[in-house]
Amino acid sequence: MRGHNQVLISGTVEGKMVSGTTGDGGVAFSFSVTSTDSGRKSMRVRVNAYDQTAEQCSDEAQRGSYCIVIGELMNRSGKFGKLTEIRAKTVEFISDIDNEESGGTDGGQEDGRQDKN
Repeated sequence: MRGHNQVLISGTVEGKMVSGTTGDGGVAFSFSVTSTDSGRKSMRVRVNAYDQTAEQCSDEAQRGSYCIVIGELMNRSGKFGKLTEIRAKTVEFISDIDNEESGGTDGGQEDGRQDKN
């Protein structure tokens, strides 16, 4: 019997978001998703997106927004040992409902980007 490598995770976008290119000139984007289970334990997972999915993530990802990621689990060796990450096939971003209802701040800019100054 053959297995199927597919995973779905939903949670909050957190941590460092990195945009870049692949060795063959494609677009890459990575970010972390923090998910909390019913026992209130949190787990943070790194998500890597490529090509059209990476472009979408680069345009839409914001810290604190809720997202749903469907992809494949990938293992690789990292600086601190073996890493398990998700290679995203599809990502759907859902705005932070609490932030919108309370008129939350976004760093002072209308487009939602943080003011770096």
